[in-house]
Amino acid sequence: MASRKILIRRDTAANWTSANPTLSAGEMGGETDTGKLKLGNGATAWNSLSYLGGVTSVNGATGVVTGIATLSSPTFTGTVNTNHLIVGGNLTVSGTTTTVNTETIELADNIIVLNSNAAGAPSENAGIEIERGSDTNVLLRWNETYDKWELTTNGTNYYNIATEEYVAQATPATLDAIGDVNITSAASGHFLKWSGSEWVNDPIDLATDTVGNYVATVTAGTGVTSTGATTGEGIAHTLSIGQAVGTTSEVTFAGLKTTSVIEPLTISATAATGTVAVDAANGTTYYTTNASANWIVNLRWNSGTTLDSKLATGEMTTASFMARQGGTAYYPTSVQVNGTTSGVTTRWQGSTGAPTSGNANSTDMYTFTVVKTGSATFDVFAAQTRFA
Repeated sequence: MASRKILIRRDTAANWTSANPTLSAGEMGGETDTGKLKLGNGATAWNSLSYLGGVTSVNGATGVVTGIATLSSPTFTGTVNTNHLIVGGNLTVSGTTTTVNTETIELADNIIVLNSNAAGAPSENAGIEIERGSDTNVLLRWNETYDKWELTTNGTNYYNIATEEYVAQATPATLDAIGDVNITSAASGHFLKWSGSEWVNDPIDLATDTVGNYVATVTAGTGVTSTGATTGEGIAHTLSIGQAVGTTSEVTFAGLKTTSVIEPLTISATAATGTVAVDAANGTTYYTTNASANWIVNLRWNSGTTLDSKLATGEMTTASFMARQGGTAYYPTSVQVNGTTSGVTTRWQGSTGAPTSGNANSTDMYTFTVVKTGSATFDVFAAQTRFA
């Protein structure tokens, strides 16, 4: 019997769409570039016809059947095998388990929503579990009961993940809650130290708990007295040299050797006139404004202490006064001690006696050495020196 061929109308999809013919009832048309078929009904134009479902081609050598499912809601029973599946719209899987057997999953989404069907008050934990074969799986989860993130490395014990909020709400642990710390009867002055097996609280013993140099014994040298025990921790030692040595104290030395001395002085933008108080406690007084009249020098220790009460008989002190001079020079006309000339003998340097003038346009410096020769009795050795 001779073989027969059945040929159907065919063209590219673009040409079919451009021509948009109306196929006769029962007439078939095929797209050569897509392999899809349409069946005419004698009334509907090509662009409005639906593609045929079912088988479109059969490869006799491999047995591969190519088909197009055009059902709006197809139902598959059993296993559906395909080399590649591309879903152009949304894919919804309704069931209790979705299994994906693949080595790599690539997701364009940056958020994965778990428990997406939850409604109302939250009650279910959610997380990511890692299958580890013969070893126990590990899990990262959100604990809905306690509202915190947890992880487990053995599948049984869960540990809190220290988020900022969790740490802020946590109660700080005390030292003795740490495994190798043993705090007993903590008291002021205790330190934490290693006993060899654990950390314990204890006061520091300088002899046994420290290394390096420390004072073991205090021994008083010549002229120095030490009171209290000479050795031992917590012992108060008092050292004395027989007189006070504070910053405002007077110290007596049998001899003094020094390389330099810095002396204080009082500088005042004042003009010499009237009675000028020269305090031996200040060393030197310097008036930087030109003298405006002759003046009287009143020597004293300071405003609250007289030289008579400060000095013992046979002691002396020295004070200086510097006065700026303008075109008209002035000079001291009298020298007092503690506000009086009674009991005061002033001995001026040189053979001419007390000065009768100052030095114009200069600075005159007056030096007074006060020697106490008896009760309220003084010899004052005075000198005038001109400085340009």
